[in-house]
Amino acid sequence: VNSLFQIEKDSDSGMKNAVNKGLVQQLEQKVTDQGITVELKELLADSMRIAVIYDVYDESGKKIEDHILNAKLIDQNGKDWFEDDGGDNSGSHGEFFITERFLNEIFESTEATPDQLTLHLEQTEIADKTGKWSFEVPIDMKKAKEATKKVAFKDTVFQSPQGLGIELKNIEFSPSATRVMLDTTFPKSAYLEVERTSILYDRKNPQGAIITEKERDPAFSGENMMYEITNEKGEIVAAWDMKSLDDELDNKENVLFTPRTEEEAEERPEGDVLNWWHTFGPIQGEQKLKLELKKIYEKKLASPKFDLVPTELDKKAATFKDETTGSTFTFSSFAWEPGNGEDLGEAVMTIEGTLGKDIVENHDWSVKDENGKTYPASVSTESTRDKDGRVQIKGEISIPRLKQQPKKLTVSYATYMVEHDVKWEVPIEIK
Repeated sequence: VNSLFQIEKDSDSGMKNAVNKGLVQQLEQKVTDQGITVELKELLADSMRIAVIYDVYDESGKKIEDHILNAKLIDQNGKDWFEDDGGDNSGSHGEFFITERFLNEIFESTEATPDQLTLHLEQTEIADKTGKWSFEVPIDMKKAKEATKKVAFKDTVFQSPQGLGIELKNIEFSPSATRVMLDTTFPKSAYLEVERTSILYDRKNPQGAIITEKERDPAFSGENMMYEITNEKGEIVAAWDMKSLDDELDNKENVLFTPRTEEEAEERPEGDVLNWWHTFGPIQGEQKLKLELKKIYEKKLASPKFDLVPTELDKKAATFKDETTGSTFTFSSFAWEPGNGEDLGEAVMTIEGTLGKDIVENHDWSVKDENGKTYPASVSTESTRDKDGRVQIKGEISIPRLKQQPKKLTVSYATYMVEHDVKWEVPIEIK
């Protein structure tokens, strides 16, 4: 063992691979103030991300978990690349702390990454004690950039029958991660006007206020697709799938979820274009791969209305069919928890359902009481597929912020997600 990144429980395969490629250096920097010590132990500098293993402890050696390190990443011109996205780092905790920042959410390519950077870490208050714990760590990015390979594509475009265009731009392979960069294009007609009920928390409404407003949602998204990357043996080395899918439904493989996956839309005559960055664990070595697009997901509008008498659900479950989608839902086991003081009441019901053909999710649930007042509904379910491939859901639907137990409820959802099977293959060769 020559690095803590190889043994820390919060290290991933990319961090361990970066060690093998020589992208980790010992730091051994320590600052003590007010009896509290912050000690930097190791730095990982990859073209995709920077990570630091460090420790924070008091005079007795007890770890201090409640802390945040303010971070800046400065180039040779004095620009702080963390300035636009906060810069506060709280670490995950194994034997020591690991804090990391994905550079692929900042730099548009490996070539765009500066050769020299300086990581500033500083805090002026830890564990309610005021002091100064400050570090400067110079980072040479040249070795990391040289260890990153890039495969570029030209005019590699897929046009789905539903109107979604996908263009694969390039894939970067670094020791610690793999980044797939693609563009999506869809016409302005592929937007939905969704009426959504939610709870707004702000200074005027610290307890929350229920609002209903219309929002413009895209029917498609660069996140809402499923593809696999396989090697010459047919083994899946990476796979992307829609984030919100339950574990029993999704096909994710080797995904590293980073804070940024999309860029703002760019308007073109053919439609709105968005740039997407999907990040996976490392794929290394000279080899031939294949990217195969298998599914795209489309959001559609819904307008079912299921009328319930809550107090009757314990005697007999109520089953409804949404004739538009072919989905069937059963509501049962109504429970009422009255409010206490400023805390309002909440109703909870069991919900089970069989979704219509090719439907994988329902979103934007809401209810109306007997007085016509609308409330947001929170639905928490687990999903499985039956032998016919249809999605089965089972869980709870909860309705918060009720002043009194409702006598009647009208349950509805505003949108649902449909999966479309597609087929598109792109060969990839890492040289």
